This record gives sequence, C-alpha cells and structure tokens, in this order.
Amino acid sequence: MARSRRTFIQTLLAAGGLVWGSSMLTPRIVRGAVAGGPQPAAKLDLAIARFTGERRPIESDRITITAPDTAEDGAVIPVTVQSTLPVAEEIALFVEKNPFPLAAHFRLAKNTQAFVSLRLKMNETGDVVAIVKAEDRFYSQRQRVNVVVGGCG
Repeated sequence: MARSRRTFIQTLLAAGGLVWGSSMLTPRIVRGAVAGGPQPAAKLDLAIARFTGERRPIESDRITITAPDTAEDGAVIPVTVQSTLPVAEEIALFVEKNPFPLAAHFRLAKNTQAFVSLRLKMNETGDVVAIVKAEDRFYSQRQRVNVVVGGCG
C-alpha cells in the first residue's frame, strides 16, 4: 500500500512540474517572436514564408475573398474564401497588421469544395491574404479591409 501511494505522489509531483514548466513558456517564445518584433509587413511575409516553406505564392484570380471594404467593428469581420483551383488541399488566412498574422488554417478533405466562411478580428486597417495550396503549389489573393475605430478610419 505504501509503495503505490509513493508512486502516486511522485507521478502527481512530476505532472505538476510539467504543467508549471510549460506555463513558463509565454506565447512570444512559443510563436517564435523576437523582442522588439519586426514591422507588420515583415511579420506577414515571415508568416507566409513559414506556411509555404519559403515558396513564393502565385497571385490567382481563381481565389475569391469576400469581405467588407469598411468594417465598423474590427472584432467581428465576416470573411469568406472560395477557390476554383482543382484539388485544393489547404486554405490559410493571414491578417497583415495583427500581432500574429496567421488567423486561420484549414485542411480540406479530398473531393471537398474549397470554401470557408469565418469571422476575423483585425486590430487596424490592413490586407487579408488568402493562401490556397493546390497540387503542391501555393496561390494567393488579397483584399484590403478598412477598420473603423472610434468613428475614425
């Protein structure tokens, strides 16, 4: 009996140590942010490069982003992305001036229509960039969204 209680307490302490140790990792460390941080455009380019494996996406008119030109509330901006590219495998959405540009990433099942609809949060006016992976290539489209904050744009 004493042996199993000792094992239980050791396991409990080890698990507590793991939880405490993982809580010491802040989001800045986990996401690879650098102190001082790069400018928004550089952060966007870096995030896209990480997603595409350093490959440059091809601008495509076969990707459609539907979002308001002007959003009254930056907390809930409805965005829809649709692609007519054959065999679309993944769709990723990036927001230019957000602290973490990658806003959403979807992996699509085979024979699935390439269509996603969601609500994004944007800190300020900037571009929404959609990247679609199809047949091991990356395609992109972007749309500017003006965010009104406190009545001023």
